[in-house]
Amino acid sequence: YNSYNYGADYKINIIGKNNTVAFEGSEGGNHSLYMNAAGSGSQSGGSFEVNMQGEGHTLNVRSIQMGRNSATGGHNTVYSKSTSALNKNLILLIDSDINIRGGVSGSTIVNTFQLDGNTILKRTEDRTVNINIASDAVAGGSASFIVSGENNEVYAEMIRIGNTGSEGGKALFKIDGSTHYVRAANQLQLNGSGLDPQTATLAFVADANGISTFNANSVGTFQGFLDIDFSSYVATSTDPMEFTIISANNSWTTSSNYLVSDNNEFVNVTKANEDDTWEILKDGNDLIFSYTSAVIPEPSTYAAIFGALALAFAAYRRRK
Repeated sequence: YNSYNYGADYKINIIGKNNTVAFEGSEGGNHSLYMNAAGSGSQSGGSFEVNMQGEGHTLNVRSIQMGRNSATGGHNTVYSKSTSALNKNLILLIDSDINIRGGVSGSTIVNTFQLDGNTILKRTEDRTVNINIASDAVAGGSASFIVSGENNEVYAEMIRIGNTGSEGGKALFKIDGSTHYVRAANQLQLNGSGLDPQTATLAFVADANGISTFNANSVGTFQGFLDIDFSSYVATSTDPMEFTIISANNSWTTSSNYLVSDNNEFVNVTKANEDDTWEILKDGNDLIFSYTSAVIPEPSTYAAIFGALALAFAAYRRRK
């Protein structure tokens, strides 16, 4: 959709099981999915949404273009969740990029790309797919790529978060949970503005077991906001536990702003307990989060956790 949108809602629902939706051209070539991202139009309200739920679906497109930097309002969403870890949804990019854009100064536009469980995002063989989250200089709005739920897989070439020239707006890449695989085969860039590091945020949210690692062949610019939420982490010991935040193959420079044990304007850590302590450190090419819990849950807490897991498994078996 490339025209003006002042308030209408447009939606593609993919439900059920094992459907394939392909954006094909007149001669068999694959086309891009545009969510008010091309042509001469703009967006001040309304929404564009792709909602893929059920299991085993494939969305086959050349690229995904969400919004435009001239937007003043509205919201656009790509959402995928499969109910089966054995029959995951697949978002297959033929080539080119996923672009999630921001807006003008004061814009309320919200562009969100979310993998909420059992979804694989990948590129076709020998093709390059970059994930760009407000990678153009913007002044407002928000652009987010969120990996949540369980067992998602992200295979990208470059992952760029934010732009050092942005004057406002928010670019977010968030990994929520410990069961995901995220990889940038080329490079990770975190490009926060010198005016406000939070224009570009890399966020990790722990579940009871910890966090998922961001795997990158290399790390380029690392200048933005690092947000780590351990409020749901369940400690099994009062000894320090180490979690790899970023695993890289290149020798990259980490600013002393991030090698800290207290919150500052570049780092925020939310703890499970007030007396817990933490530290971010470098081990070779890896960025490590060391967390020490002052409290070990009572046996009744573990019983409640395992009971909840047993109920979830029983419900899953019934659905099968």
